[in-house]
Amino acid sequence: MHKGEKRLPGDLGFGLILGCLTSVIIFVGLSWLLWQIPFPFKMGNYLDHLLGWLSMEINSLIPLIFKDRGHGYLFYLAQLRDPVQPWMLVSRFYVALAAAGLFGILVGYIGSRGQLTERHIAGRQLHEGQAALRFMARRAKILAEASEPGLRLHPSFNWQLSIDRETRHTLVWGSPGGGKTQILIPWIRAARARGDKLIIFDNKGDFTSWLPDPFILVAPWDSRSVVWDVAKDCRNQQDARELAARLIADGHDPLWHMSARQILTAVIIRLQREQPGVWTWASLYSKACGSQDELMQTVKLYMPEARHLFESPGKTTQSVLINLGSNLSMVGTLAAAWGAAEPKKMFSFSNWLMTESPKRRTIVLQGSGRYIELARAYLQSVLTLVSSRINSPQFPDSNKRRLWFFLDEFPQLGLIKDFSPLLEIGRSKGVRVVIGAQDTEQIKNLYGEHTADSWTSMVGTQIVVRVNPGSTANILAKEIIGTRTVDRVIVHKGKVEPPQREYPLVIEPAQLGEDLGPTKNGVRALVLGFNDVAMLDWPFSEIPKLRPSSVPASWLLNSNNSERPSSENQDPRGKIDEPQVKNLKPHLKLRLASSSELSKMAATGTTLNIAAEDLSDFSDTAKGGTHEPR
Repeated sequence: MHKGEKRLPGDLGFGLILGCLTSVIIFVGLSWLLWQIPFPFKMGNYLDHLLGWLSMEINSLIPLIFKDRGHGYLFYLAQLRDPVQPWMLVSRFYVALAAAGLFGILVGYIGSRGQLTERHIAGRQLHEGQAALRFMARRAKILAEASEPGLRLHPSFNWQLSIDRETRHTLVWGSPGGGKTQILIPWIRAARARGDKLIIFDNKGDFTSWLPDPFILVAPWDSRSVVWDVAKDCRNQQDARELAARLIADGHDPLWHMSARQILTAVIIRLQREQPGVWTWASLYSKACGSQDELMQTVKLYMPEARHLFESPGKTTQSVLINLGSNLSMVGTLAAAWGAAEPKKMFSFSNWLMTESPKRRTIVLQGSGRYIELARAYLQSVLTLVSSRINSPQFPDSNKRRLWFFLDEFPQLGLIKDFSPLLEIGRSKGVRVVIGAQDTEQIKNLYGEHTADSWTSMVGTQIVVRVNPGSTANILAKEIIGTRTVDRVIVHKGKVEPPQREYPLVIEPAQLGEDLGPTKNGVRALVLGFNDVAMLDWPFSEIPKLRPSSVPASWLLNSNNSERPSSENQDPRGKIDEPQVKNLKPHLKLRLASSSELSKMAATGTTLNIAAEDLSDFSDTAKGGTHEPR
């Protein structure tokens, strides 16, 4: 159970005496029982035969002793005639002697071993090797009795998760190169083989390259990607607010980004009313880049609570519009990527969620280290949408639904609004979430310490691969895995002292970096959540490269990537007469900055967005004018 168990010095003499005594008792008892077998008929005079056989065997080894009795018994055996043969008698003693010898050696070895220096009293224990597999098999069998057998985390394991344990979600901790992907690959394969629905976050394109068809790829920068049918998924006013919040990032002063979000929300609501179910990213970009008068009319009609932004046009209004304009680049990029597409490439996440058995049951949401802001904007929008749909009453409880979220490198997604309810409520709706993260601090920085702590207590299973020394290793070893209670015995000056109660860690923080992670044949990891801790080896899974991880989309290969889709490219559904959006720029009425302000901006490297916030308190000397952003 524990490698390197320490013992006190043993007593060889005691073990020898105990082994011999055990052998004698077993030999006499077993030979007597064998003598009672009526073969070929009932035997008598057991003691005479025992003494005669012993004398014969001893005399054969030491001829000078037991000479008369030994020879006499040998002569007796030679005179036996059918149906009694000599072997029918002596074989009983030989069998008893062999068994007694084996048991005697075993008992003698155990007796000669010294006392363990520590005795487990309470708390978790660490199981390793075959003992860990046996422990997991026992625990999984017990848990499956209250539920149903679920997935096998690796084909080589002799145990399965229960269905109930699947819906209690999983956290996988590990540093880069620690082996998280090798933990997830057989899991994903098992879920797909069972016919479950999966949403996979592919941060580096690894899953895209090896995942067998069919699956749905979502990546604005990839030519193989579907096109997000945003009109099908953004249907009401609250959806519009959520989408605007994902597309316009938080700034230093909430006044500016909240006001810009109100304007963009009004634009989205206008599209929902005027072009229900058929508007595109291109139409959103076109409307959002309208003139100040057009935006004012849109806000007054569809977001009247924000009309004060335009009631007294002036410096504050201009700053809000600057903030909006500086954030529309992301919408423009999505318009270039997903502005127009064939109907067969359009994809609705809402429809996929509500369809019980879609043709393609796996969605891959691809990330990008090159297009970080674009990736984060669309990923947060998609996952916020999906989470809100699942948490809504329109997505009923079900014990038959099996929907997985495999979110490796989860912190790279940024803050996902309403993600906690997905863990809390999703269980009753058949949702299973597997989160992979490098350390606890990443999650705490995004969601707060309280939320991060609640997740670790809420999640049913945690898997730990190699974790580098630091705060995460300390938290895992000291707070999540914890301590155990033992009685420890020590020898002082040759005398065994009374046991002392101690509370050591189940596993030291340093072991999380030294004992776990990739080995010669697989990945070694800890499995938590089954009372004790199991250290298991995941054999390596073969990862074939079936396709490139990324194929650049045509809009990225255009020499003039600043161009946006225009109305010359008619909407494939033939329902929208899109306004011209090619080379469209926001028409904002800006003021001229003073020389001192320009000097300050040049010295600090202030961006347009930050400049709008910093210059919210306009000087009296500023002069208004209409200027196109350069």
